[in-house]
Amino acid sequence: MKHILLFLSLLLSLNFSAQGIKTFVSHQTTEYPKSHLLDLYKSCFQDYMGAEHLVSDIEGVKAYLKEELNATDINDLPEWYYEPCGIKGRYVRVSLRTVKEGHITEDMLLDAFIRSANTKHPSVKSWSRRWHKIIGTIEKMNLNLPDYDREKQFIDSLLSVDKYAISHSADYREAYHPHYRIVERRIFENELKPLIDKKQTHRLLTPIKKDVLPEHSPNVFLVMYDAEIGKEPLLKAIKDYKVEIIYDYNIINGMALKKPDNKSLEETMQYFKKVEGVTNVEYDNIIRLTDPVKPKLEIK
Repeated sequence: MKHILLFLSLLLSLNFSAQGIKTFVSHQTTEYPKSHLLDLYKSCFQDYMGAEHLVSDIEGVKAYLKEELNATDINDLPEWYYEPCGIKGRYVRVSLRTVKEGHITEDMLLDAFIRSANTKHPSVKSWSRRWHKIIGTIEKMNLNLPDYDREKQFIDSLLSVDKYAISHSADYREAYHPHYRIVERRIFENELKPLIDKKQTHRLLTPIKKDVLPEHSPNVFLVMYDAEIGKEPLLKAIKDYKVEIIYDYNIINGMALKKPDNKSLEETMQYFKKVEGVTNVEYDNIIRLTDPVKPKLEIK
């Protein structure tokens, strides 16, 4: 029973539901009626992949941010200060309005963006599989998005050559003037959100609150790996780091692992994010089986 519940927890934390996709798409097209398929795709890959590139040229990134801040009229920026990306909100778009109005400093936003960009991201092949699940649901919604077939073909051609990053559509840029930086959700909530919220209440399209983040096991975490690379590098890391395998799932490429007693959960998860072939490292969200809406499992 324990292994079944762990498997259920893994599926809940790593899989998109059709309803979740529909909720995101409906929200996006309602708040941004000028959205194209490109804009839905961009929000989803930001949610899954994070920032588009690793940051090695810090001075160049800093200069670009400063130039964008100087060139942007605050009256052209959207009213919101931050909004979650995509379906699960792993990353957050932080508007340059937060800097222009003095809620946070330029250096704070830059530092949060660079640290978020330089974390390990899933492979493009992994993202491609995820996107094809998302587009399968979008196609059933009959949205009548502009240039849909052409943009769908463009995205497919991009993914076929192991690329994924795109810009917003021209219609979206003209209508909404998007100027933001992508920040990993927990960095945002721990460091930036308290400063933004302290200064002024604001319009938030989808609320992001600490108390809605799912509870998780203090010791167990979940790891997914790329089937083409295999799990040998992961098994070596498990041995080297002295991690215990709680369960090795047969029908999906994933494991539930228990951290060593002398390491924190956060540092252990960060270590495994850097292991070759690992595509996702997730908290093992606690599920209450007595709650029909939020099933919960406690793992000690």
